[in-house]
Amino acid sequence: MFELVGNCDGGMEEVNNKFRAVLLLLVSFMGIGAFTTAQAISSYTVGGMVSGLAAGKTVVLKNNTNTLLVTSTSSSFTFPAQSAGTNWNVTVAIQPSGQTCTVANASGSGIGANVTNVAVTCENTYTVGGSVSGLTAASLVLRMGTISLV
Repeated sequence: MFELVGNCDGGMEEVNNKFRAVLLLLVSFMGIGAFTTAQAISSYTVGGMVSGLAAGKTVVLKNNTNTLLVTSTSSSFTFPAQSAGTNWNVTVAIQPSGQTCTVANASGSGIGANVTNVAVTCENTYTVGGSVSGLTAASLVLRMGTISLV
């Protein structure tokens, strides 16, 4: 620490305080202080939009170790802030009943800004069933579109 020694009318304590204030101002202005503007923001959030989630349904999303419950009344979500430079990986931890949700723009590395473009899209799922009777062949192949079920 710098200290001025001398005789002033305001007293040495006042002179030292003014000197310290001017020195801190100069150091900050020159960018050699303890923190720059970029360093002051050391964490960022990950979030995005949810579409297609049916009324009354919920989906549980996970980003690394954080989980987030999203309800059908919400169209957006944001995870708690995470440290700058870390990776993010958003997945569906628990699907809503009767729907399947997928995640786009789900992951990245070295976070350096808020991520706002994660897209969760939910679609209804349907069960197809039936029974076969009177089959005389050894096997049966069912087709659903281009998918063969044996």
